[in-house]
Amino acid sequence: MEKQTTVFSEKYLLVPINPKAPWQTLTISAKNRQPYQLQVRLDASNPVWHMHIDVSAYIGIESEISPVFPLKTANRMEIPNLYAEPLRPQVHFSSRQGWLNDPNGLVKVGDTYHLFYQHNPADAVWQNMHWGHAVSADLLHWEEQDIALFPDEHGTMFSGSAIEDMDNVSGLGDKTAPPVLLFYTTAGSTPDRYTQCLAFSKDRGKTFQKYAKNPIIPNLAGNNRDPKVIWCEEINAFVMALYLDGGTRDFALFGSDNLLDWNQFQTITLPNDAECPDFYPLTDEEGNRRWILSGASDTYFVGQFANGLFVPEGNAKALSFGNNRAYASQTFSGIDNRRIRISWNRTDIPGTPFNCQMTFPVEMKLRRKEEGFVLTASPIAELQNLYTDGEPTAFHVTLRAFLHENAAIFVCGEKFALPFAGETELSMIIDKMGCEIYVNGGERFGAFGFVADYEKPLFAFENADVLKEEVHPLRSIWPI
Repeated sequence: MEKQTTVFSEKYLLVPINPKAPWQTLTISAKNRQPYQLQVRLDASNPVWHMHIDVSAYIGIESEISPVFPLKTANRMEIPNLYAEPLRPQVHFSSRQGWLNDPNGLVKVGDTYHLFYQHNPADAVWQNMHWGHAVSADLLHWEEQDIALFPDEHGTMFSGSAIEDMDNVSGLGDKTAPPVLLFYTTAGSTPDRYTQCLAFSKDRGKTFQKYAKNPIIPNLAGNNRDPKVIWCEEINAFVMALYLDGGTRDFALFGSDNLLDWNQFQTITLPNDAECPDFYPLTDEEGNRRWILSGASDTYFVGQFANGLFVPEGNAKALSFGNNRAYASQTFSGIDNRRIRISWNRTDIPGTPFNCQMTFPVEMKLRRKEEGFVLTASPIAELQNLYTDGEPTAFHVTLRAFLHENAAIFVCGEKFALPFAGETELSMIIDKMGCEIYVNGGERFGAFGFVADYEKPLFAFENADVLKEEVHPLRSIWPI
């Protein structure tokens, strides 16, 4: 393949992309640098959009690029009509450009919330996994940062989690400036290359470097992946939950006292679910501490630790309902007295150089029912800070209705079955690319995707009687 040589002087290489073009490998290489390879649908003759590829690592160095195409660079992302695009979600996070999926590494450091996420900077479809990064002071307004993790010799950057190592047990920082640790899966070219790795930050989560002794856990089974790390008082150790794959629904629990060396102590099967485990404690209504283990599709166990093991109480339960598009939910670490969660909404956003969105943040709680404790997920109270008397960009609707057999709700003309009975409370967030429905204080939850037509009624019921309704217009989270 033909190559061209250049010395980059600006941060971004603008790559011409056409979704109808064939896939090919874009390679950037330089002396003493790991080649940077991206799968792209490159079309210099008929580009639909130009994707901004961060080439900061190659600035000032003679670099080879293949294939050959006219090189254009820029120091900033100059995106026309940014955040005001017709299909841009207005109260849900989405990346400026490129594909977005699983939320990763949710952590609060000081007064700043960090949201990392699976990200393809080179197209609006899944490929080329990096860790994108955004920060917020209030869980509402997000500011996108530079990419945190790039593919390396171990593979592309799959999902994981983050914590702040407050006591510096890892030795990767110091107690005056605790390191922020990212735990992630590297997805190599063969199944046995799926390993668990570590990156760390010495500047409060602004930049990251990869641990020199990666991987910290070798391949154990198939495409084992998605480490979730948290401190566990009950066993006086850090715990990692990991999906084992290998043709099973098994999740493993590992323990560590230094966040570097890990030993497996338990295997748990979570029925009807797989990958992207979340593992975290909640205090129940009686003041007792219980743990939640959930999978990517929101099946979960409630349990407690006994004799050093996690012991589920009863059968696995389901939080979601309907054709739920929320997936790979993760809770934040580093937040005192609250457990906040964000999920990926898998709905495609058509015809745009950005794709997919996160769900609105929710607070997780436990509620005692006849069948035992159940999870609830409700929009964080900060949602009210978006209420506006001005021009709305989205809506928060709260309803109380009596549901009869075969009840359903129409949201902007889209029909959703409500498989519940009797008097029911609903809370909905309606945005440009769909809605989220929380039932009875969040005992059940669904995120749904569609292009919202605000010219149609916001909501209407079928086989139900409305008892109370409130509609709160919402302002945008974006600087538009």
